Amino acid sequence: MDSEDQMIPGRNDTSEDKVVVQPEIKSDASVIQGGLLMEGRGKVISIGGAVKTVKPGDEVTFNEAEGQEVLLFGKVLKILSERDVNPVTEKDS
Repeated sequence: MDSEDQMIPGRNDTSEDKVVVQPEIKSDASVIQGGLLMEGRGKVISIGGAVKTVKPGDEVTFNEAEGQEVLLFGKVLKILSERDVNPVTEKDS
């Protein structure tokens, strides 16, 4: 088992069920404790091999408190488990 695929005790997920999302930043975003205020909505950038419900380019919603934020090439990204994202349907737009 690769180190990045090691499971966290009490959790049944690996990097294979992860979804990388570029979140929308709120238009009135202010810096709060060193971070930006994000919407619970964004575009899927990348997915793990086991993800079945979304694909890159899909719009999704998510709970801002879930997942992990990373800064990569000057962009804020959110890494979430597949179960933490919900595809946006046309009626949600």
